[in-house]
Amino acid sequence: MTRDAVYETRFGLTGQGILILLTSIGFCSIFIFVPDISLTMRLIGTTFFGLIGTATLGIVLTRRVALRVDADGVTLAGYPIRYRATLLYVPWTEVQAIVLWAQHGRSTLPYIGIRRNKDARKMKPMGRVNRWLTSWVVPHIPLDLVQSSRPIINWRLDHDRLAKAVATHAPDVQIVNVN
Repeated sequence: MTRDAVYETRFGLTGQGILILLTSIGFCSIFIFVPDISLTMRLIGTTFFGLIGTATLGIVLTRRVALRVDADGVTLAGYPIRYRATLLYVPWTEVQAIVLWAQHGRSTLPYIGIRRNKDARKMKPMGRVNRWLTSWVVPHIPLDLVQSSRPIINWRLDHDRLAKAVATHAPDVQIVNVN
């Protein structure tokens, strides 16, 4: 298999990551250096924004795999805090389509997901609160697709390389853009 036939992208520093880091540093500075803030607020604010900045920096520096498309199937990154527990691997035999969609609100958050075949192995069901919240935030996306989706944060999706890898390994699998 040639290197071009595998598409792999890793977490790294993006414009969004830079913005998160600068915002965290800015708010930590405000909570540390502005004199009229109570000690309790200083501790809460500095801890909160310090943890956000530290987590973002940790995600970027680990360079873990965010997406991998190869001869075996598709691997979608786990969520950074619980990476291994939420890592999702789906073999081509279970993939019906790769779906690009977005969560809209004050800003747009892009996602990549895998629409799985009806006979695919079952995923752990969502809890009641999570189902309700998901159907409220992204009512246009089926719950099973949300479950097998990951946000495109702190990594870049190369649409051409994705299309080439999918066409090479699973020519019957579609790439669908819901946006």
